[in-house]
Amino acid sequence: MDPSLINDSRSLLLLSIAIYLTLAAFMLLMWQTRRVQPGFGVWALSDLILGVSLTLLVARQWLPTVPTAILGNAGLLATPVLTEWALRKALGRDDRAARKTMLQHWGGAYLIWLLTLIIDLPLQQRGAAISAGLIWLNLRIVALLLPACRSSLPLLVIAVIHALFTALHAARTVRYLQIDRLEFFTHDPWLNAGLLLAALLLIARDMGFLCFTHARIEAELLDAQDTLLRRANEDVLTGLGSRRYFEDMLPVMQAQARRQHLPQTLLLIDVDHFKAINDRFGHQAGDHALIALADALRQIGRNGDLYARLGGDEFVLLLHDCSAEAAEALSQRLTDAIATHVRKPDGTPVSVSIGYTPLMPYEKLQIAYPRADRALYAAKAAGRGCAVGVPLNSPAAPG
Repeated sequence: MDPSLINDSRSLLLLSIAIYLTLAAFMLLMWQTRRVQPGFGVWALSDLILGVSLTLLVARQWLPTVPTAILGNAGLLATPVLTEWALRKALGRDDRAARKTMLQHWGGAYLIWLLTLIIDLPLQQRGAAISAGLIWLNLRIVALLLPACRSSLPLLVIAVIHALFTALHAARTVRYLQIDRLEFFTHDPWLNAGLLLAALLLIARDMGFLCFTHARIEAELLDAQDTLLRRANEDVLTGLGSRRYFEDMLPVMQAQARRQHLPQTLLLIDVDHFKAINDRFGHQAGDHALIALADALRQIGRNGDLYARLGGDEFVLLLHDCSAEAAEALSQRLTDAIATHVRKPDGTPVSVSIGYTPLMPYEKLQIAYPRADRALYAAKAAGRGCAVGVPLNSPAAPG
């Protein structure tokens, strides 16, 4: 690096302004054109105000000194406050009390600097007052992020950078107080190096916030995908698997049965006279009956079996490691449990008919389902409220 650059505060300030305004323009463009999280616009505004504030301070050689100093330093102190506000919005910790506290701390730091201006203290002491205010406001950001950064690497990066900002402003405060006489465009290499380091830290800080935003949005998208997948695979009313979920999982369960040489049974359940329940008591009563039936299936059913609601009042079970004899016993338990626990609004029991048939390891659902359906109709023909099984060699139903 050219040593003359470190000795030229005017060039370093102009370089810093270019960096800050470029970052602000990029962040504002992201805010307007991309999906971002709460607080992103405030974060971009903090970069913009920082760049504008430094521009005002540089322009004091052409504009009235006192007004530019008043506005420029107000903006410098507002930058960490806006950063804290942006982080609070992103973390869901923004409220009226927090905003009032942030404004009070900004006002306190600004009034201390303003007092040094009013009593006409030397420039180095006014600079020390600004740096002291920035130390305090950056420490507030570090304290805000400490609980959250344990679970987020980008937030940890932002917290570390603001801790470095705090150390940098502390070093500048010490340096200000060591100098006997200070000009605004100083040639002090330590103060000027601090300007360059601050610009580099701000770039890293904004990259950290972008990473945090990306991680947050990616997590939200994954949650949305999980929700959509769950809705596709889960029956909304009963919470059992959907027809699609059953059809997708059936080959997986069959492959497992093939590897372990285990029998499987396909079982269909249909609520008896379900239309009459809806007609007499209303559709809400019918929904309650289906929900209660699903609960009974969960309680009586076995771990490892596959449950789903095919639609309407029809449910399907794939009984894993279950022979026809075991399916008959389980079906009887189900009909008894449902009659005991599922009731109509008038207190009378709800009965179900069950049909079951063996499912071969390589058999398609389209082949096994008609057999189970014939068994279900046979159960209804036998008086309902019972279970009927159909063997593999069952003749086809008449067309």
